[in-house]
Amino acid sequence: MVSFSTARRTALTGYAFAAAGILLYTELDRIVDLRMGDNVLNAAAVGSMAATLGGCVTAIVGSAIWAQRSPTRQPLKIATYAGVGSVFVSLIVGVNVHGPSAMLMFLMMFSVINVLTQFVASGW
Repeated sequence: MVSFSTARRTALTGYAFAAAGILLYTELDRIVDLRMGDNVLNAAAVGSMAATLGGCVTAIVGSAIWAQRSPTRQPLKIATYAGVGSVFVSLIVGVNVHGPSAMLMFLMMFSVINVLTQFVASGW
């Protein structure tokens, strides 16, 4: 059985890994500019995708357990705010599939899945 604090820590760790993956992806242009080599660029791209997707899955699972065990609606509010914020950022920033803003597509998809999971886990 997972305790409330462990589920919360799991969700926050997932959020941190997803954020680190997104930040690493935005820095790929600088790696190219530094001419560090294709191996470093490929490792950074794969690491970015792995951190983003792994962090998203970890955050969704942790936040679903957190929402299910929490007596309050705080996890649901946090997920809703994150979802609205990501929609707002995606509308403001033009998403270029070939640039660093392509990670916003993952952020948008993650936010929608996270909010829907929170609704189901919290009993709505």
